[in-house]
Amino acid sequence: MRFDLPECGRCCFCLPLRKGVLTYGYICLIFTIFLIAVELYLGYDDLSGMTLVAYHGNSFFSRVWLALLLYSIDGAFTIVLLVGAHTKRVLLLTIYFYYGITTTLATFLTISLIDYDLLNRDPYFMALEITFILFALTLHIYMLCLVRNMIKKLRQNSGISFVNQVSEVVVEPPIENFQNPLM
Repeated sequence: MRFDLPECGRCCFCLPLRKGVLTYGYICLIFTIFLIAVELYLGYDDLSGMTLVAYHGNSFFSRVWLALLLYSIDGAFTIVLLVGAHTKRVLLLTIYFYYGITTTLATFLTISLIDYDLLNRDPYFMALEITFILFALTLHIYMLCLVRNMIKKLRQNSGISFVNQVSEVVVEPPIENFQNPLM
């Protein structure tokens, strides 16, 4: 089954596509730097200690060094997004797009593996966590759609065009009524 993703010409119905992707990239970069600073401040003396990591809407306990690694990788790919959006390089935007798809699928996998006991918790806490997960995933998927539309727009405006010369040939039937001597 095939379906088309929606075409978004604007980010959040107010910003142009490129400026919206850049704004999203800078907000993500600032948030990632903030989270790295918090993790370094809280786990400065013991990097092998446990911490609660909130990554793409999913929260789980892990070692401090793993949280720092996840946030650092996310920051590096956000920089790839920003450089690609500023310089209009399709390759860098495509790399970020595939990274985003991979992390989204990994988030679905970790939600199914780690949050298996979510239904055994307090209903208020369960509703709050599911809302947070769905909001984060929806925002991430929306931004991936925006990046995909930006890639398509840059590929269409690349300056390379092809003309189908066969479709421009017009053949008019002859006006006279004569028979073909070969028939």
